[in-house]
Amino acid sequence: RAQNPICRRGGSSFAIVLTETYIDIAFQVAEKLKGLIECHQFPHREKQPAGRLTIAAGVASFNDDIGTSDRLIVKVQKAADDARTGSGNRVIKAV
Repeated sequence: RAQNPICRRGGSSFAIVLTETYIDIAFQVAEKLKGLIECHQFPHREKQPAGRLTIAAGVASFNDDIGTSDRLIVKVQKAADDARTGSGNRVIKAV
């Protein structure tokens, strides 16, 4: 949607802001995006691990418990870091 900005956070990190979206729906969107990226025939994909491009994503939702956007970023970054461990190519919900 046009109201959902995509921004580069640095290096290979990006953020997609899904406004007015429940965390379960955001998780589904991230899973769909992961599948699309994994299956896409990117040029030079053979140079990637397992011959394909993958993502590790964290999903978080802003609520009263979070309080500030800085705390939201910390939570989603921790979830993304957790997704990178092991085999990667995962989406994890922040708790």
